Amino acid sequence: MDMYSISDVARGLGVGRATVRRAQQRLGLPTGAVDAVGLALLRDELGAVRPIPGISRESILVLAALAMHPLGLRSGRAVARSAGISSTTATRCLSSLVALGLVDQRHETVAEGRAVTVDVWYANVGERRWIRVDDAVRHTTLPVERPRRATVEVPQRLRHLFWNAPLRLRISGNEDYIAARVLTSNDPQGVAWASHRLPGSAWLSAAQARGLTPRQRAFAENLAVVAPA
Repeated sequence: MDMYSISDVARGLGVGRATVRRAQQRLGLPTGAVDAVGLALLRDELGAVRPIPGISRESILVLAALAMHPLGLRSGRAVARSAGISSTTATRCLSSLVALGLVDQRHETVAEGRAVTVDVWYANVGERRWIRVDDAVRHTTLPVERPRRATVEVPQRLRHLFWNAPLRLRISGNEDYIAARVLTSNDPQGVAWASHRLPGSAWLSAAQARGLTPRQRAFAENLAVVAPA
């Protein structure tokens, strides 16, 4: 059985040895060298980063998190959660990355029952300076996000899509209706949310609705394939 020393693990994940030891304690792993299973658990806990000169490990995690969300993330807290770091650290990293021109914060107006302005964070993947970090970001493994309390209602930011439904629209029991409404709305935020919340059966039902274009029908069938179990 292959074993990996603390130094090997630290080097592979881009962290210090003390960080590895603390993670071992949190996970209940024996101190010292770990086997392949222990290495996988540590990677899920800490993520894995290729160093970039002049950019902190946490900032690279932020870049990777934003690169995985082309529609942006709507708060520093959302960035922190996706990157697997604290909100305080995420705020500091975002500030430094904006100064480097690698991240942008945009003020956008969205419908949440009424028009509201929100700050959305984006990775500047189209900028020339992104070339410097692209390879490292692509090879970054983010920490596994901890499960959150299950969402039981359609979030307020999407209420405008269900204008004729009850004010508090529960997901359970309304999956087919929600899928059909989101599918015909052509709202990217709505589709992004629903694709992670609705079962495949809801999308297959929506695909049979009248008035759909062939493209919308095919899209619903594709969403059914990748829907959560």
